[in-house]
Amino acid sequence: MLAHEIAFAIERTLDDLGRAVSDVAYRIAEATWPLNHKAEREKEMSHIPALEAFGKKVSRADPEFERKHHEFWSKGMKEYEKPYQDKLDRLDGARKELHGIGGQTRLVLCAACRKNPVQRHYAHVDRQITHEAVCDVCFESEKQKAMSGSAEDRKKMKYAEWHCDYCGEKVLLKFAVGNTISVTTLNNVPIQVTLKYGQMELQAKCPECGETSERPVDWGWIS
Repeated sequence: MLAHEIAFAIERTLDDLGRAVSDVAYRIAEATWPLNHKAEREKEMSHIPALEAFGKKVSRADPEFERKHHEFWSKGMKEYEKPYQDKLDRLDGARKELHGIGGQTRLVLCAACRKNPVQRHYAHVDRQITHEAVCDVCFESEKQKAMSGSAEDRKKMKYAEWHCDYCGEKVLLKFAVGNTISVTTLNNVPIQVTLKYGQMELQAKCPECGETSERPVDWGWIS
């Protein structure tokens, strides 16, 4: 009996460590998305000086203007975009490495009951709000609480939370598991949203620090 208790204690400690390492890796990966959006905007803005430079070199009166303009867009523009595309490629590579680290701890104990083993979901380009692993039994139970439970029941859920990306303290959303989120409207109507296939983006303004956090969510893409 004692040996079983010791083995369980070790297993649970290792599970906590694996979960922590995985969550840190996923959080860092998600934190790169604002940098990604910034690099994409900079890449688009690089078209302005590029077209100005092209306009100085090639006059609209040039009989081959259309051909040269098309050629510039297909080849010459890439030179202006390259520094920003390189940055995007590096960010993409970093996310893949971090997801690889997180993927090493795919089998963990359920975040709710801490008894049932759960296979973490991570498909090719799936992005989630949180990466908590919840077993089917707890998922159905907590889903019911989110929809028909009291406000006190919802407060007791201490996992699958989206915290502010800036201050890190304020909980912006509770019960964000995989492709399912639960929210409550201003007139206290519980709503559950499940993304079956595709993508969406969530924005939330933190009441604590006033900053806006963003979470892109992708689900169901085929690798």
